[in-house]
Amino acid sequence: MSHNSALNYRADIDGLRAVAVLAVVFYHFGIGGFAGGFVGVDVFFVISGFLITEIIQREIKQGRFTFAGFYERRIRRIFPALFVVLAATLLAGYFILLPSDLVLLGKSTIATLMFGSNIFFWRTSGYFDTTSELNPLLHTWSLGVEEQFYIGLPILLILVYRYARQWLKLILILCVLLSFLVCTWVQLLRPEAAFYLSPFRAWELLIGSLLAVGQLPKIKQPAFREVISGTGFILLLASIYSISERSNFPSWLALGPVLGTFLLIYAGCSGQTKIGSWLSVKPMVFIGMISYSLYLWHWPIVVYAKYINGLAPLGNWAYLGVFLSVLCSIASYYWVETPFRLNKKIFNRLRLFAGTVVTTMLLCATGFFVWQNKGLSKRFSSEVQALDVERNPHIPFLMCDAIGIAANKINSNCVMGDKSKPPSLIVWGDSHALSWAPAFDAILKEKNISGLLAFSSACAPLDGMVNLNSPGCNDRNRIVHNYILKSATLKNVVLVASWTSYSNEPGQYQIENDAGLKGNLKVFAPLLRQTVTSLKRENKKVWLIGPTPGAPSDAPMMMTFAKFRNTSMPAEKLAGEVARQTMEFYKAANSIDGIKLTDPTNWLCNAETCKYANNHYPLYRDGGHLNVRGAMYLKPELLSEFEEFIQ
Repeated sequence: MSHNSALNYRADIDGLRAVAVLAVVFYHFGIGGFAGGFVGVDVFFVISGFLITEIIQREIKQGRFTFAGFYERRIRRIFPALFVVLAATLLAGYFILLPSDLVLLGKSTIATLMFGSNIFFWRTSGYFDTTSELNPLLHTWSLGVEEQFYIGLPILLILVYRYARQWLKLILILCVLLSFLVCTWVQLLRPEAAFYLSPFRAWELLIGSLLAVGQLPKIKQPAFREVISGTGFILLLASIYSISERSNFPSWLALGPVLGTFLLIYAGCSGQTKIGSWLSVKPMVFIGMISYSLYLWHWPIVVYAKYINGLAPLGNWAYLGVFLSVLCSIASYYWVETPFRLNKKIFNRLRLFAGTVVTTMLLCATGFFVWQNKGLSKRFSSEVQALDVERNPHIPFLMCDAIGIAANKINSNCVMGDKSKPPSLIVWGDSHALSWAPAFDAILKEKNISGLLAFSSACAPLDGMVNLNSPGCNDRNRIVHNYILKSATLKNVVLVASWTSYSNEPGQYQIENDAGLKGNLKVFAPLLRQTVTSLKRENKKVWLIGPTPGAPSDAPMMMTFAKFRNTSMPAEKLAGEVARQTMEFYKAANSIDGIKLTDPTNWLCNAETCKYANNHYPLYRDGGHLNVRGAMYLKPELLSEFEEFIQ
């Protein structure tokens, strides 16, 4: 994402950088309705692939490519500004961030400096993690992708030029296709991996490489060049405005910004176009020149602005945030980037490499110190520290996600209660079944009964249900369902889920049955009846536990902030709102005879509101899942229902 002074300077590419970085910045600050502004990163990937490949292959052809020279240029472009931003972010974090967030900042600082922030964020992102949007270095994942590309690309080009020069274009095409196809496939199975990891993003950079090696002929007709350029610009703008966070991105949707950028660069390779002329105007070029620093500075400013504003929407303060980001970027460009890039006498190669190593070690040591000292938690009161710990609670049985039963075998880690006996009860559901597991485990131990937990995230226990947000859900449900039907010992089946996510229209998930019928209101009730009927047919006792009332969004975080800033705690949910949300589920459940149905609402709600805390500590780990304290708080009521069910 850094400015690159290739021999054949293209002002329109700097203008294209400006479009990309402005889309990202406005998206993150919530300005202008750029729902897909994050695709600006994909634009940067294509540009980087084009420029870096152009430089490497030129030097290889001229016989003057060296790894030392290549990485010296990369260090001059990337590290000076990055070091300053990391140091400033750590310093500001000491005064602003809560302990757990400062710990995360320390860890991500080390990961960023080790060229692995994308891997770090992939490993720490996921269904059960607290929001990563409060990590000031989250945006450095893209630097990790590019830095890993800078390691692999020179090696690939050198090997190809030495042993298979005539196959260069074909090899690049095959690499693009392979990476794209694998990205599309992995996105369905592990979307976090497809988003963060280099092998699944490489095709975006390599498409730029194809342009650099002259894969396509020059466009001789000016009119056709305008069409190509216009098409690319339309694709890019359409992606910025139409793709959203809810889209399955990347995968084929990334073709919009990637091909749009590809076409704009391609058209410019043959001559100037009207759009290229607009991209080449001085203001756009200037923004493009500071785009790397602007990208680095804007996200920490976004995070700290949200923090200072108590996580409330920034409103008009967002414009001040953009202004501050631009000011920092201009200063960074002129006082940090430019001197290190151009003054090679003072910052010669030896000093540059030595300074990079020393600064990296110092920043890593700072990050490690913050991490090992628990985010310097003594900056805060004991009450704030205790609530902050609740934001990342221990989740028992988490390792059982989607593996409780596989290939007709029980995973021993997913057995609750008395493990010396064969399981006679199974708790089957989505992540809300996991939330109830500590209470079930304690009850089963008291009763000397063995039980099995079989849960899968975003996958209600409905045989025949397809949820596109949970690939493989239907297959996993079939395995569990068939195991229950065939088991001679499993006589008692408890179905638990975030039922409103599937029964309502719109719900959190849009579901369909395996025959292709879509619409939650159309398919939920029949699927629930079908599942329960098949279980009862095999003489299984069925217990449905309804949805918990829920809490304010990210309750532990909001409670911590309230205590931190001495403001009022978040408002409790209204009982009437909970009743409306659960109406469709109970309508479907009450129509099924011969089952036990439990509504936990009365355990937490009075006539007006529903509590989410007890003794000033949260009962939920987010807006819907009970934490261990919450499950054990409700254990007496659950035990009473259990005894009625099991007799």
